[in-house]
Amino acid sequence: MPSSLIVNKEFKNASMANVFHCDNNVRVYAVGFVNPSCNESVTYDIYLLNKNYKSPVDGKKISSVTQKYPYAGYHRVYLDDPVYIPKGADYSVVATVTEENGSNCVTFKAGTNRAYAEMLAQQQKQAYIAAHGSDEGFEPTKITYNKGVVNKGESFVTAGGEWYDWKDVIDCNQTAAQYFEVDNFSIQSYTDCEVATVVNSLGEKDKQPYKVGDKVCGTVSLTCNVDGGHSFDVYINGKLIGKTDVLQLGKTAQLKYELTASEQDAENGFIKSVVTVFFEQDSIKRELELFDRSSITTATAKVAATNDSSKPVDSSTPTNSDTDSASASSDNGNETIKNPDTGAKHNTAATLVIIGFVVLIAAASVITSKKDKTAEKSNLLTK
Repeated sequence: MPSSLIVNKEFKNASMANVFHCDNNVRVYAVGFVNPSCNESVTYDIYLLNKNYKSPVDGKKISSVTQKYPYAGYHRVYLDDPVYIPKGADYSVVATVTEENGSNCVTFKAGTNRAYAEMLAQQQKQAYIAAHGSDEGFEPTKITYNKGVVNKGESFVTAGGEWYDWKDVIDCNQTAAQYFEVDNFSIQSYTDCEVATVVNSLGEKDKQPYKVGDKVCGTVSLTCNVDGGHSFDVYINGKLIGKTDVLQLGKTAQLKYELTASEQDAENGFIKSVVTVFFEQDSIKRELELFDRSSITTATAKVAATNDSSKPVDSSTPTNSDTDSASASSDNGNETIKNPDTGAKHNTAATLVIIGFVVLIAAASVITSKKDKTAEKSNLLTK
């Protein structure tokens, strides 16, 4: 909400958090916060939350970044490595603000509510009448007020180790509620959405391993994730296998393709297909950026080694057999693109053995006193 003031209160071991819900597969690439003072440092921790989470740290921490700001104001910081959140999941951004003196603070937006604004306007009118004997010539100031909407589970605050729902904290402060509206914390998360989710599958389990010369069938399923609709050009190993109609939000198209298992695939032990997708945006054909965490771009199927022992095996530079063997289910199947690293060339597979040890670290639980929680919540706004 537009606010008339920023409230900044110092507490020991204080943090704030906002929770975000994902309607699509998203990538979080930046976070932000408003700093009311100079020379503040902010640590942002991002958590992928469990279902039915009880606090903003009830889940797995997936990213953390710290930034110091020499000046007050709103700032954005980019993550070194973006994090991926699946569709339907909730995640939190926890902000811990450290001031120049080393203390933590809780910062929130507030503004006069409608009742208080109308009362001030009435007082102004009464003062005019008292000074002039009547309201003739009185020009009232335009009444402006704020309206904050904070729902359960959206924002949280801790001051001393225990997390409280920000909605509960606000509701506990009836005195402040007579005059002010309070909003969610000014913690922002910046995301981009995968335009489409792509799943590439190759071969049938009951037919594996394939033999040299066998036809291996594959399917590309493509689901549009954005409004407005797009059509997509789909390539396998650099060859166009087909084009979709215009897909609207949530609609899925499937395209079939076929590869031929080669001698090189037999040497590798598998045949491989890599999908690449293009779509038109701003009258320019662009390659669709696919998120590794949600789309499946590479698919393989097992190919048996040849039994012809009389034929020498050439283990030198592999041929571009995958690209040559891709066949389209579309009339445009002979169209190719120059695209780096199509996955058409393969080196001879090697076996890598990794021996790992799993170390379980039990987090120490902090037991905090729960006496008089209502008073403690109230102090977060009034202390």
